[in-house]
Amino acid sequence: MSRSHRPLRRLAAAVSTAALGVLGIVALSAPAGAAPGPNLDPEATGSLTIHKYESPNEDPGLPNDGSEIPDPGLNPLEGVEFTLTQVTDIDLTTNEGWNEADALATSVAAGGDLGGHTTSVVGSQTTAADGTAFFGDLPMGVYYVEETAPGPNQIVAPVEPFIVTVPLPTTVDEESIWLYDVHVYPKNALGENEKSLDDSDAYGLGDTVSFAVDSAIPSFFGTEELASYSIVDELDTRLAYTAGTTVVSAVDSGAADIGLAPADYTITEPAGPTGGTLTVEFTASGLAKLAAAPGGTVTVEFDTTVTAIGDGTITNDAITFINDHEINSNTVETLWGAVEIFKFDEETLDGLEGAVFEVYLDETGGDPIAVDGATEFTTDENGRVVIPGLKVGTYWIEETVAPERYLGVTDRIQVTVVVGSIEEAVLVEVPNEKIPDVELPLTGSQGVALFTTLGIGLILVGGGTAILLARRGARR
Repeated sequence: MSRSHRPLRRLAAAVSTAALGVLGIVALSAPAGAAPGPNLDPEATGSLTIHKYESPNEDPGLPNDGSEIPDPGLNPLEGVEFTLTQVTDIDLTTNEGWNEADALATSVAAGGDLGGHTTSVVGSQTTAADGTAFFGDLPMGVYYVEETAPGPNQIVAPVEPFIVTVPLPTTVDEESIWLYDVHVYPKNALGENEKSLDDSDAYGLGDTVSFAVDSAIPSFFGTEELASYSIVDELDTRLAYTAGTTVVSAVDSGAADIGLAPADYTITEPAGPTGGTLTVEFTASGLAKLAAAPGGTVTVEFDTTVTAIGDGTITNDAITFINDHEINSNTVETLWGAVEIFKFDEETLDGLEGAVFEVYLDETGGDPIAVDGATEFTTDENGRVVIPGLKVGTYWIEETVAPERYLGVTDRIQVTVVVGSIEEAVLVEVPNEKIPDVELPLTGSQGVALFTTLGIGLILVGGGTAILLARRGARR
């Protein structure tokens, strides 16, 4: 199987210049000269706007001071759910409260939880098409932000929970301020799987169907390290894996091959004759090459043969595991059906045994199609034969041997195979005209008796003639 390597469309569009960047979570330390408490209005309210983006391939150098960035040039993610919880036992009108907030932010950033603080859930919001989720009318306080659902996005590195305050002590344009309308820009590393198949040369049972999966190499910039990457493909039991056919390759975001070597991955082939699981897992050296090619694509290709049709729909998909996160592919299918031929006497309608048929792709010429190793299909004593597996499509059936004492069918018969089981086989009825009996001239005992009688008559006539001639001669 030969396929051109290409980056996934989504990823190719996301890679261009160094202007593609990502913002860190805002810092939580008071600016110089900002005296917590006295210059704060405890009755004031603020807001938190979360701008959710896909992690880009490199740092764009954008600010992370809590202010709004009109157009960061990133790919927004719709449908991601965030839950906001207020930490109600920290009082930001006091110096002690700010020290507690700073300690809590440090603890949460290190993987800790809210550590026994009193809390109140504000609510949950889902990002809109522009990647934003808005929480308004927030009283002054400390807030715990948590990404709680990925939505339709194949997220492989969700954002860890973080702490933000309203107001936020920050510096904008070299001025220390309290920011009441806070903007944060968390990002996610995304995965993507695209499954495909090629059954263009498959027609009968035993033919080859090739599969491929293109799996994205996500960008982990500003999130975490690429710790594991594997692709798992569980085969349908009607497919038999062709040993030694797996090919693993990868390209970067510019479609340039990154030069994977056999030592960069392991291949575990299915153990049984049919079905089973194919696994490709990257080693440390392979992970290093993938990590250096964010926005690229890993491609795994392999061959199978179709061994049975079942209900006629044979499906396949794959799962990529990146840092223990599952990325599911689309599902592809190859469709199959069966044909039953009924051969019968056109007058009596009785089934005829011994007719032999072959299957072709065209009305004339070509080679017969093999189905499970057979190219000839012979009717039984009931005049029936089943061709047990053909890919959905149009074929031509040719009668190569007619039943004894019957005229053969000279033209090929067109049949359209539809998806279904053997029990749902398309029925093709083929009548035959019997060769009529031929009446030969009389022979046998009746003929012999007739000729004997005629012979005796001729002898008698001859004898009488001789006697008559003899008498006439005597008179003279």
